Amino acid sequence: MLTQEMQHRIGNLFSIVNGLVSLSEREAAQAGDAPSATHILKDKLSALARVSSLARHGKGDDPLQTEAMDLRSILQAVLQPYGTRCTLHGDAIKVAKNEVTCFSLIFHELATNSMKYGALSSFHGLVSLDWKQEDAHLRFNWTETGGPPVSAPPHTFGFGSGLLDRLVRSAEGKVKREWLPEGLSVSLWFPNTPE
Repeated sequence: MLTQEMQHRIGNLFSIVNGLVSLSEREAAQAGDAPSATHILKDKLSALARVSSLARHGKGDDPLQTEAMDLRSILQAVLQPYGTRCTLHGDAIKVAKNEVTCFSLIFHELATNSMKYGALSSFHGLVSLDWKQEDAHLRFNWTETGGPPVSAPPHTFGFGSGLLDRLVRSAEGKVKREWLPEGLSVSLWFPNTPE
């Protein structure tokens, strides 16, 4: 399992970097400044490094630190490489440090799959992520638009989708996917007691 996940992560890393190179070139061309593609790419790769650090350590390097973290900050760090193509809307919510890794990996996986197959693979594609507290649950809605046409669910699910399902289950959550004509819609629910 560990070897499979490592191979999956390495494959995803190359896919993400390839997608970010293309995205950076398009953004630079749109701005009329081709040399800035390198600068744009460096910014995106730096954001990915911050997410990696966030997933490993939460806030700071102290593994015993238990301070709750701002959910919006976590999600911004995860989705920063995709710039304004990802919009965030939600309540001000704090999550426990032990949830940071799980949320970081779940939304990183959704963004990676979107970059490979969904809205983020298209220059005009967009992702909207909103969340809110519903009683003792935290609900997320991930909505993709403007990507390749969607006609039906995939025939098979890859390792990344299976990993996402396992992460959701490990957090005692639920996930529901809908393949709508305008793009993928994912709803997620997690137990969360407001502070």
